Amino acid sequence: MQSAPKPVVRDSIDQKALLAVKKRFMQINHARLRRTISTLNPHQEVFFESLPMLLHVNHPLLPGYVSDSTPSGISCYEPSRQQVRAVKSIARTFQYEELDAKAPRLIENISMMGSCGTIAHSRSSDMDFWVCHDPNLLSGQLSELEKKLDLIQQWAEGLGLEVYFFLMDASRFRQGLRRGVSGEDCGTAQHYLLLDEFYRTSILIEGRYPVWWLVPSELEASYDEFVEQLRTGKHIAPDECIDFGGIARIPAGEFIGAGMWQLYKGIDSPYKSVIKIMLTELYASEHPNVQPLSVSFKHAIYSGRLELNQLDPYVMLYRRLAEYFKKQKADGRLELLRRCLYLKINEPMSRPEGRGTLKWRREAMGELVEEWGWDSVQYKTLDGRTNWKVHQVKNERKRLVDELNFSYRFLSRFARENRSALLIDEQDMNLLGRKLYAAFERKSGKVELINPNIVPSLTEEYLTLIREEADPHSQKPSTWVIYGGRVKLEEQDIHEPIKRGRSVVELMVWCYFNGIVDVTTNFVLFPGFSKLTEPEIKRIVSALQGVYPNMVGPAEQQQYHSAASPKQLILFVNIGKDPMSDLNRKGVQRLTDRTDPFNYSGLRKNLVLSIDQVLVNSWHEITTSFYSYDNVMIDCLLDFLRQVQRLDLTGMCDVQVFCFSSDRATSIAERVEAVFNQVVQRFCLTPDAYPCRYVLEMDQGFYVLDNEKKKPNAVYCRSKLELLKYLGRVQSNPDFVELIFDSQALSSDLLPELARFNRPNSVQVFYQKLNMEDVGIHIFDEFGSCFYWQEHHIEEQAYFSRLVQFIQRAHSRENLSIGESENVFVPKIQCFELFKSRKLTIERREFKSNALEINYHPVQVLVKQKDPQSHHYTFYCDHLEFSEFEHGDDIFKVVAGYIHQQRLNGEKYPIHITDLDLSGLQDDSRHHSTSFFLQQKFALEGLLNRALQLL
Repeated sequence: MQSAPKPVVRDSIDQKALLAVKKRFMQINHARLRRTISTLNPHQEVFFESLPMLLHVNHPLLPGYVSDSTPSGISCYEPSRQQVRAVKSIARTFQYEELDAKAPRLIENISMMGSCGTIAHSRSSDMDFWVCHDPNLLSGQLSELEKKLDLIQQWAEGLGLEVYFFLMDASRFRQGLRRGVSGEDCGTAQHYLLLDEFYRTSILIEGRYPVWWLVPSELEASYDEFVEQLRTGKHIAPDECIDFGGIARIPAGEFIGAGMWQLYKGIDSPYKSVIKIMLTELYASEHPNVQPLSVSFKHAIYSGRLELNQLDPYVMLYRRLAEYFKKQKADGRLELLRRCLYLKINEPMSRPEGRGTLKWRREAMGELVEEWGWDSVQYKTLDGRTNWKVHQVKNERKRLVDELNFSYRFLSRFARENRSALLIDEQDMNLLGRKLYAAFERKSGKVELINPNIVPSLTEEYLTLIREEADPHSQKPSTWVIYGGRVKLEEQDIHEPIKRGRSVVELMVWCYFNGIVDVTTNFVLFPGFSKLTEPEIKRIVSALQGVYPNMVGPAEQQQYHSAASPKQLILFVNIGKDPMSDLNRKGVQRLTDRTDPFNYSGLRKNLVLSIDQVLVNSWHEITTSFYSYDNVMIDCLLDFLRQVQRLDLTGMCDVQVFCFSSDRATSIAERVEAVFNQVVQRFCLTPDAYPCRYVLEMDQGFYVLDNEKKKPNAVYCRSKLELLKYLGRVQSNPDFVELIFDSQALSSDLLPELARFNRPNSVQVFYQKLNMEDVGIHIFDEFGSCFYWQEHHIEEQAYFSRLVQFIQRAHSRENLSIGESENVFVPKIQCFELFKSRKLTIERREFKSNALEINYHPVQVLVKQKDPQSHHYTFYCDHLEFSEFEHGDDIFKVVAGYIHQQRLNGEKYPIHITDLDLSGLQDDSRHHSTSFFLQQKFALEGLLNRALQLL
């Protein structure tokens, strides 16, 4: 079967026309190369002249030498005398020997791409080189070649050049495969856009020229067929050209990927990125009939338009975008484009030509600004960018951020409309979205970074801080205001403030991380009723610099692969406040045994009056919070816990606390830091530990921190009695909850020591003789509740044996009522007697039930739910039934009367319930806790004993 004929794109190919086109491309190429070299000093020129020779041969005297077997030899290349002289200036004894005609030439092409040789090129521009190699090189050979390029790069750095090499395989590139071409593509699918940039900006250094040059622009859609026709017609030699492929069609997904990645870069370096994003938007708006700039560049050369400035890639880019914005009547965006291009080119037109000025750049820039109709005021404003103040930078950032947000919305809409063509993978989209969120999303307390490489420095020599007091009539709170320079109080209204805030720390953090303030800045201070001093402000700045000497740079890319987590927490305590002043005024002695800053002196005063929190997370977002009312420590701690409770933290957030305001400052800072670290460690960073309740003694009472309702919470108890009542309540958490006491909480009490004995699935009974007649009893149950009560005049063996029996019976009966044959739960019960003299002694006790106990009247109660608000009770005493159906509201009086009659001499000592059946309750609990049974027991005993005393 005869194969189909290959398509013919032209009847004939004019060889002379091909040579003419090649000559034009070479002419432009040499001109751009000369412009690049014009920016270099003599030593750097040697690098350019000698680079081809360094890759053409392997010689131990030359930079980059690895071995004699390193792939070398450049296709279509023989060194010029000038290049040989350049190499000999590096190694005087070097002698060049021509390669044997049969020797392999494994380097096919060396090209440079980017801004070099363009109007945007400067003496500080970096240089990206593509080194294209034979596709048959083995991995070991590629490794040697890569090592050689690394060594050449290091040599170039010593000459003051920022050079990057990228190994390329043209055949793999055509298939969309490439190896480390650039960090510019976020790793996903920007093949044709990269090729477009290469074709319009590249400079051929040596080797094979791109066959793309020879394909007329109108035949771009038939690129492969035309190249095949060139080869089969022998219009080009086999080793004459290199083929990277055509650029007739750019998939929609590339615009999304490229645009999103430029947005990512634009957060930190906006000017260059804004221009590239605009071009991406232009291309996307033309999809599917995109006319790439590289094709326009080629069309101009084919048409004989060879004026170098007009073919400059940045000039061509500007003209296409200007036409696009004019059609849209987007004058503001057009003006922003011009500003970005002017600042990118960085040729100060308001200043006279100086020594070292590149005349061709200045002429090209002059033609553009004349066309734009700019006056000297616009020049001077942009040329004086290094001296811009905060307000100018904020306005400039707003323009840039508005543009980036516009582009993001455009790309998001384009992505929705072309979802099937999305080439950037989901992980990269999430990564980019997270960085955009971190950079632009406004939220309470977040420090907005206003200077993303807009100006080199915003540092002020003087700043003025003024406190504006609260106005009760307008309900305006107290506010701090900061001004640039030295501002008099009476001149406040005629100056525009840099920023307002609730606290001084908030303003200092904002200024520090925006580079407005450093340790050299001086302050003019009008503190109002505050006790703030200038030395204290300077200590705030010094503290920030100590923690972040280089401020906060961009987060590493991998940080955005997971949710933002706290990394650095800085707390400033009592800024502008002296907690000791009230004590001194009241004549309270500073020498006291009670030195805990949370309960200082006999007055038990909390010395923490305010906290400023500065939090830096893994995405390098900076937020501030100010706490200045009651419970500042607890509120600050809870807010922080709420931020991190859903995060899978792998390490402790670094906490640093600063306090400058009194002679107790150091102890205050250390105490706050210790509590923060302990609570965060226990609540957030100990995944295998039990849930806990943390008791902190503060403000003349106690705070109990827990996570009972799936969010951090704190309850205040005004006394130890109230604390015990709260700790004895039934836990809603279905798991064991550990009770932990802060090191300073009830430090002279036995409760913290007893809590350490508590374990899941077990009950600990601790009792202590308080005097000759009274006994104090603590019970820690299987869920971590702590139940406390006192008994008067009991016989230990009888009382505790019945108590143990009551607990065992209650749980056993519940297991039967639930109908569980497996996982039957009866807690292990341990009893201990406490002795307290100089130190606490704990001794184990065993209590066994005695069925023959004299004067022992068993009392059993059955509880049944009557309605949501009430219960029905049935009592059994000595096996006699007493029911509400028979006795009604007098049930407790009747039962108490019966027991009283059975006692010898009619004594009125307390009645104790010996058995309790709660199976008739309608609730969701499969297993009630021991504390629940005890609460019900004591409530019913209370009713019985009140009735007993009234007899």
